[in-house]
Amino acid sequence: MPAHVTLSSAFADWETPSWFVDLVHEVGPIVLDPATSARNPTRALTGYLPPAHPFDTSLCGLTGPWPGEGLVFVNPRYGAFLRGPVSPRRPVFKDGVLVGFGTGWVRRICQHQGEGLVLVPARPDTEWWRELHAWADWVLLWASSTRGSRVHFIDPRIGKVAHGSNMPSSVFYRGPRVQRFCEVFEPHGTLVPGRDTLERLLRLHCEQP
Repeated sequence: MPAHVTLSSAFADWETPSWFVDLVHEVGPIVLDPATSARNPTRALTGYLPPAHPFDTSLCGLTGPWPGEGLVFVNPRYGAFLRGPVSPRRPVFKDGVLVGFGTGWVRRICQHQGEGLVLVPARPDTEWWRELHAWADWVLLWASSTRGSRVHFIDPRIGKVAHGSNMPSSVFYRGPRVQRFCEVFEPHGTLVPGRDTLERLLRLHCEQP
């Protein structure tokens, strides 16, 4: 069994639900999913497996190349995997159990200057969330009246939705299809401009007579 897969309560390899993936594909086809699972449920043209031990740089989304053209979708592992420097070999523990390798997903995302759509927890009180806010053009704070106020992920061990999530979600977008992103996701929450977008809007407002 790969070291990044466990059968404990600290299991980390949740999958994005198919209905959310369908929303992403309405914005554009996914050319890369650097944080996919072995089943590649996002139907990305290219996918990397989560960092594992023994380490293989050719399979790791934290070290492998990301395309400059096309939509990159990232729904990485949460918790300690998100924050800190990009360190694919760093082990991550939860409740004393090894749940995987690789930290710095947010830092890696913010290095990407191409098109990207990111699903992570809504944690504006954290440094990593503010980094993503500075990177993104627009952010959606998830609160869908049709899909529910929480995004419930798939447990690939049983192929079913794991209900009971109390973690709010946020969706970040950066790229040339801003209008399309807003059209697709606006019905599912509250749109917030990214930091640079907000600064541009404020400048335009101040320049008006």
